[in-house]
Amino acid sequence: MSKDTQSYELLHYGREQEADADEKRSFNVELTAYGSHGVADNDTTALIQGPDAEETPNIPLERKFRALVLSLLGHVIPAILTVAIVMLSVFQVYWFDVDASADASENIAWKHRGIGISWNELQNLLQFVAKIHEILLCGSLGAMVLHRVRVRLLSKHGLPFGMLAGGYAVGSPEYLLSSAFRSGLNRRFWLLSLLIFSFTLLANTIGPASAIALLPTLDWWQMKKPFGNEALPTAFDLPKDQWWPLELTKNHTQTLAFDDDFCFSGGAFTVKECPASGWNELLTWTAANALGAIDANVTLGDGYSPVQRRIKSRLSERHDAAPGVAITTSMSQTITSVMGTFWEQVKSRGYPVNDVLRPQLELADGQTSLQPLVQVQCSPLSLADLRTNDGTIKTNDDVNTFTTKGAPEIPVPDWARNLNYKPPDKTVIDATGRSYVPFEQSVNVTWLWPDSNNFNLSLAAVVTTPFITGDVEKGINTSQTAFLHFCSVDARWIGSQPSHDPSEHLVLSNNITDPLVFQKPKSGSDNSYRDDVSKWGVSPALKLSEDWANSLDIPSEVDNITASSFQWLLGSYVEMQYNTTTNGTAEDVDMSLAYFFNPGVNGIHYENVSAEKFDVNDYAMSTSETVATVLGLQLTDALTRVRLSEVLTGLLVTAQVNATHDSVAPLAGSIAGIDAQGDVNVTAKDIDAMPTKILFQIERYGYGYGFKSATVWFGVMILLSHTLLTIIYMVYAVIDFFWVSKWTSSAWGDFGEFAALLINSKPTIELQNTCAGIDSKNTWQKRVRIRETGERHLGIVVGESYKMYPPVKKGVEYGTLDVKSGGCGLRKRRCSV
Repeated sequence: MSKDTQSYELLHYGREQEADADEKRSFNVELTAYGSHGVADNDTTALIQGPDAEETPNIPLERKFRALVLSLLGHVIPAILTVAIVMLSVFQVYWFDVDASADASENIAWKHRGIGISWNELQNLLQFVAKIHEILLCGSLGAMVLHRVRVRLLSKHGLPFGMLAGGYAVGSPEYLLSSAFRSGLNRRFWLLSLLIFSFTLLANTIGPASAIALLPTLDWWQMKKPFGNEALPTAFDLPKDQWWPLELTKNHTQTLAFDDDFCFSGGAFTVKECPASGWNELLTWTAANALGAIDANVTLGDGYSPVQRRIKSRLSERHDAAPGVAITTSMSQTITSVMGTFWEQVKSRGYPVNDVLRPQLELADGQTSLQPLVQVQCSPLSLADLRTNDGTIKTNDDVNTFTTKGAPEIPVPDWARNLNYKPPDKTVIDATGRSYVPFEQSVNVTWLWPDSNNFNLSLAAVVTTPFITGDVEKGINTSQTAFLHFCSVDARWIGSQPSHDPSEHLVLSNNITDPLVFQKPKSGSDNSYRDDVSKWGVSPALKLSEDWANSLDIPSEVDNITASSFQWLLGSYVEMQYNTTTNGTAEDVDMSLAYFFNPGVNGIHYENVSAEKFDVNDYAMSTSETVATVLGLQLTDALTRVRLSEVLTGLLVTAQVNATHDSVAPLAGSIAGIDAQGDVNVTAKDIDAMPTKILFQIERYGYGYGFKSATVWFGVMILLSHTLLTIIYMVYAVIDFFWVSKWTSSAWGDFGEFAALLINSKPTIELQNTCAGIDSKNTWQKRVRIRETGERHLGIVVGESYKMYPPVKKGVEYGTLDVKSGGCGLRKRRCSV
């Protein structure tokens, strides 16, 4: 091999030390080959005058404060952008409304402001901005790591050869799996290795985090000043502690417009303030439930506004051969009417909220709203079993008392044990002369009144339902009998959060979507019960008086037939057959009526009673569950109407006229002849004297920023972690600049500059046989340093030979190359560094 074409590997053996002219010429040829492609071998003038010769020496270790400031700008700018993005969520910046009925691509942002950009276009734009932000953040992380790599290379202990690329590999998961990275996993370099590892993980999550934080979320957002400069409070003469009383008496059945006993008459079904006024809707549901076993969801209209509310009842699972508990709840009619009438007033006025595509009305923070929670559990006993009862019956094992103490047993009254059950066995003639079957006469409800001396419940009841024994399939030798269902009633008030979404639903909603969340846990501690009470604001058990309960079971008329309201509700489930008894001859036949209660749950009919697979215990429990559901629905609806008459006299304060007078409008009805749309001035003292004020707030459906989900929190935390690292790094950099190393540097900031340093460094035997790959971990672990290898020239030094070279000096220019000798430092020329 000629000297003019010697290999790079041979140079490792010291061939560069030969000083003859041919060797110098060969060195220049190689230098030209690596630094100035296309230059003739003997053109030394071109070597100096080529493109690289235009470079001037630089100062790697700056001592000027200006250099420090410029180096920190790359961290401050992305940190400022991060803070700006996070502030969007902190201040819940709202962007634009969304039409729920339109396709997402058709929603136009800021259409009312004349901008007219579609959501898809806006999303693409924000994703582009998020990508730019990601690039800046990753660049900042890389610069932090590179600074530590630079410090290590300039220090006494140097850096493992494998970690040279660490400053340029931040964000590369492949580097973390390489042998090069593992070279730094030792006692001296573990902190730098941990820094590279954690920054790489952070760099790979910053992109998604930036997109999450920058893209607005489609959700409900609180509207600022929905009623302009007005708060629109509603004022009531009824103190708030009387809206939901713990003891209900006859006083709670009275209305302001009628006499004291009106709600005990047939007119009670038409006046919304009466406890039994929801009876017609419940009767419609029982008739449908008897035929189709539909869910216990009953929708009732407000009567004073277009809004509606829904009564929900669910059965808990059977436990220890006991029927399930019917757990029923519904939003209070008082709150329903207030929200409905308030919204009708708002719609008729020019408030900003009327420009919102999809508003939602809610109670303002700190406002109280309660609704009834009624638990009913019934236990069935046949007439035969009842006569052998020892005097009490446990019917409430699964009623949640919200304490670790269960509800007590109910005493069996003497009349129930001696009951002679005989419903009408013949058709009867009504007032119009029409013959009909008196189904409703075969069922009955009798109240048992709470008494602390025997049982401590809100109410108890004994419900009688018909049953048939004998050869039912053939209708011969059958016998009419009955089941008695002993029902425990536990009624309480619970906290709720009602809302009204008028553009989508007439039915008001709240945070209680499933009544079964209140069922009694199979096992629990005192702490768990206390937590439940605290979470839902559960009141003590209500005391329901005899007079109040009697207002639910008043005479009512259907098709000219009069019966009690509960008889009509339960009568929907009664079926009839002709009971035939023979005395030996075909002519001697006695035809009479027999009744059977079909619970409407499992589709059981009287003709199946004699079937082999008929389970009378399952039937009895199903019947008890149906009875419990009907009782729960009626009691819950009645409790929602407590104090409704007084609440409907509330006033809407529409404006403050002056310091002494306010403008008001009635929520419903009229004030001294002023209709519902008119306003009248009253003194501010009169409004202040009203003990109860209710404020509402508006949420709007659309795109905005806020901490609505865990993913937003995740994105913000990832971004703020970079901001925290930036603050720590800046403090470190300032302290290091003024009191420790007293220099800063941006040298070798990208891999191209670092590659130039490597190319212009002297070859070393320490890296023998590495030009085509590295297999040994020991090679990766060799220490490398940056040292002054010539006058004003820097290079990479491998191994212990660094002791031969002085460290890099602060404030000194480096980069010259001695062209005559092939070394560096004698002629002031840029050495591609």
